[in-house]
Amino acid sequence: MAVEIKNMVLDSARRLIGRNGLSNLSISKVAQEADISKSHVYYYFDSKRDLIDQLIDEEIEKYSLIKESINESDSIPRKLTILFDYVQNQINEDDADYARGSILITLAMETAGNEPLLNQKLRYFSNTILEDVYMLIKESGYFQTDEEERTYARKVFAMILGVLVMARVTNNQSSIDYLKEDLIAQFTK
Repeated sequence: MAVEIKNMVLDSARRLIGRNGLSNLSISKVAQEADISKSHVYYYFDSKRDLIDQLIDEEIEKYSLIKESINESDSIPRKLTILFDYVQNQINEDDADYARGSILITLAMETAGNEPLLNQKLRYFSNTILEDVYMLIKESGYFQTDEEERTYARKVFAMILGVLVMARVTNNQSSIDYLKEDLIAQFTK
């Protein structure tokens, strides 16, 4: 029962972040969303910061499994597919709130206010994904210099974030599919 309540709190926080962002999250709102008392939330999390910290750690852990799959794959198209499946899975959660967009968007684009440790974790998470995009581009051999590869990786990462925002606003994933197909075609020439 204790694990179920903790997971319910985390799921409620994810939904609220998906709807309203990190800055609008509060223990009161999480408790209301989970339909439990604030004391239940405080039983598992000392503060809003502690709750956000746990969510970020879980997202980093989830992505580390994706990173392993990317590293174990032997083709650029498959690696890109794994990366985009992760991004799309974040949008395809059964909950209607996730259909509006991914917690990945929020974690990648928002800061956690005046919390240096949380900001550092968010930067780490974003930089990890950016570094994986860079490695895919480098592995493709498409560019001649490291500077070109890094510049293009930043552009691709910006495009990924852009299509995630677009999918969130329009509630339509076709832009994600288009970008994935375009990148796969580009790197299999």
